[in-house]
Amino acid sequence: MEHLDKIVFAVERKRRFLGMSVAELARRAHVDDKRLRRVLSCERVMSADELVRVCAVLKIPLASLQFDEVERDGGQRIKER
Repeated sequence: MEHLDKIVFAVERKRRFLGMSVAELARRAHVDDKRLRRVLSCERVMSADELVRVCAVLKIPLASLQFDEVERDGGQRIKER
């Protein structure tokens, strides 16, 4: 799974866990509903500011999305925190 796919997966997993619709997430994050739907279906890439707002709404720490570092060092950075 590519890095961007992992970010979308993490966002979708948390959104569904919270029982939040895409429309509600878009409204709370101040992102266009159609644009967010295309991001979540991997039809477009999310901008950095959109990612920050979406993660803030879902309470996903941005540091938790550093999958490349976790994969490279076998999760050592996570264990050290």
